[in-house]
Amino acid sequence: MKKLVLSLVLVGALVGLVGCGPDDVDTGVGEQKAEAEKPDGNEKRFKANKSTEALGVKINIAEVVIKPDRIEVGMNLKNTNSEQVTWFPDQDGKAIVGDKQLNANMFMGDSIGGEIAGGVKQNGVLVFLANDKDKIDPKSVKEIKLDLGEITTHDYMKSKKVQFTLKVGE
Repeated sequence: MKKLVLSLVLVGALVGLVGCGPDDVDTGVGEQKAEAEKPDGNEKRFKANKSTEALGVKINIAEVVIKPDRIEVGMNLKNTNSEQVTWFPDQDGKAIVGDKQLNANMFMGDSIGGEIAGGVKQNGVLVFLANDKDKIDPKSVKEIKLDLGEITTHDYMKSKKVQFTLKVGE
């Protein structure tokens, strides 16, 4: 009986984790779920619409959602090279808000980046978590600096940092 109860608890926990992903953040591709969602008063969302290119990879930040315990960044990318590149924004990424640093959490967001084959497009949401004692006041955030790590070419001969400074919209 104890094994059955333990199994049910574990299954429930896994189902709960699967359901807590940021599925309402606009990545700039396909249908927009974010338009239907209304902020709950404890969050601030804005369309960033910022793009850059690094070593042949086009990166677009579509929407950002600021919550007291996290920042969710909807993005898309395209590797315009014929060769693969390597980039791990979901592991190396940092969001700087004032004097607080939030680190990317690869388990809560989407799997975006990695070894990206030539010509491939990806889209997803990066999640940056605040420490338990470092809550964010979404209404007071005016700027977010994103350091999303380095993109490296297939031969490891070149690398380039991917960084954004986002002015938070009203």
